[in-house]
Amino acid sequence: MRCTGSAGISPAGRWPIGRQEPGAGALLTGDILQVLPDRRHLGFMRSYPCLIPLPPAEVRRMAAHCDRLAFEAIYGAFHEREIVAGGKAALAKSAARYCAWIEGMVEP
Repeated sequence: MRCTGSAGISPAGRWPIGRQEPGAGALLTGDILQVLPDRRHLGFMRSYPCLIPLPPAEVRRMAAHCDRLAFEAIYGAFHEREIVAGGKAALAKSAARYCAWIEGMVEP
């Protein structure tokens, strides 16, 4: 899967782990889809070094693409940043939360 990032594209992939049961597998993310410290939510940034957020349309596109994949776990780019169960639901909930927040921002 290709995600829009600071260098244009940031890779993410699905790893089919364990027995091939419905939903089996893991999403391996870089820094565009980032598992947050609470390990229940994800953040979305075009560039983490420059703190540039992604537009809601791009977050929705990535979430829709990921929804078609079979996975339950999400492994982030950094140590202790994983969601070992319920990853698909966490991604959908996080994308909706992010988009609602970004779209509700008041211009400075």
